[in-house]
Amino acid sequence: MRSGRSWAIAHLASRKLVPEIRKRVPDLPPSQAADPKEERVRLFDGVASFLVNASKANPIVLHLDDLHWADKPSLLLQHLARRIKGSRLIVIGTYRDVELDRGHPLSTVIGELRRERLYQRVLLRGLSESEVKELIEAISQRISTLSGGRLDDSGQWRDWRSR
Repeated sequence: MRSGRSWAIAHLASRKLVPEIRKRVPDLPPSQAADPKEERVRLFDGVASFLVNASKANPIVLHLDDLHWADKPSLLLQHLARRIKGSRLIVIGTYRDVELDRGHPLSTVIGELRRERLYQRVLLRGLSESEVKELIEAISQRISTLSGGRLDDSGQWRDWRSR
């Protein structure tokens, strides 16, 4: 194994995130203890290295949801965005923009990612009442088609045993 990859695997194993790794690769070097900020950076490096290396075998889509709840130290998004160029990894982060103000940690991260051209925004708005109705009807129709028509006339799911 390359030393950087070995270090990332050792770090993940030592952090008890994936303790089975040490059982399968017992000759991993021990991870050195550090202050909490350095530990977080090491953890993010380990996760980023793991994901980038894993994406070499198969493309990966990583979805990080509810980023508006994240605090600055927990924002893996920024760290990943700087590491994934040229990999087969895409990171999709979702958040409610109405939950953010200029002082929110995510606002700062988004601004930095925008300046570094590591971010693309896709704005999604809520559906209107008629669009929700249309979506529910389309989903019901699809379920009915896939289930062989096991929805009754009112759109309620029928117990398959009652056929």
